[in-house]
Amino acid sequence: MRFTWLYLRSRMTGTVLAGISLAGLLALAWEHWFGHQEGAMMTALTFLPLVIACAIGSGTHSPFGEAELTASMPLPMVRSAHLAGLVVIGVMIQLVVARGWSLPDDAGTLTRNLAGLTGLALLTAPLVGGRLSWIAPMTLSMMSQLLDINDLTAWIFVTWPTAALENDRAMAISLALFGSGLVAISIFGPRLTDDESAR
Repeated sequence: MRFTWLYLRSRMTGTVLAGISLAGLLALAWEHWFGHQEGAMMTALTFLPLVIACAIGSGTHSPFGEAELTASMPLPMVRSAHLAGLVVIGVMIQLVVARGWSLPDDAGTLTRNLAGLTGLALLTAPLVGGRLSWIAPMTLSMMSQLLDINDLTAWIFVTWPTAALENDRAMAISLALFGSGLVAISIFGPRLTDDESAR
């Protein structure tokens, strides 16, 4: 139990939770300001999950470097439980925020996008580190919003966050990203910088 508590503190879990909660508050404010503009609320279906996913990705950062790898506790299990718990909290906050939204399938779309974007952040962390894990989900989200693509099906690997909830390929991509991201970060952990490796 003490190891788990220290692990959560080392990942600044309180700060990550504060970031997730702030994202929810910002989404409520966004809905208050633009609640009657469908385009603005459709954008929120991508960017609320994006902010939460980036916060969760930052929670993979290890402040102990390679010293942590010598711990007797099974790190993959602790990592996966920690991150899965953050995702569940993120989903709950999104569901509370979306209660007042009038968009079709908004709760389901938010959940799908959170899973996929979080998975993308978790896949990025072993490559560039937890602190920079936001790069891939941010890039994908911006591309999905800014690209004027008529054939969404042909570009589904880019446009899945803006696809309808009933789009099976978008759902499959989201679930695949989440599953592979959780496995990758649980097994490999975040990439360590030279300074962190020396600790």
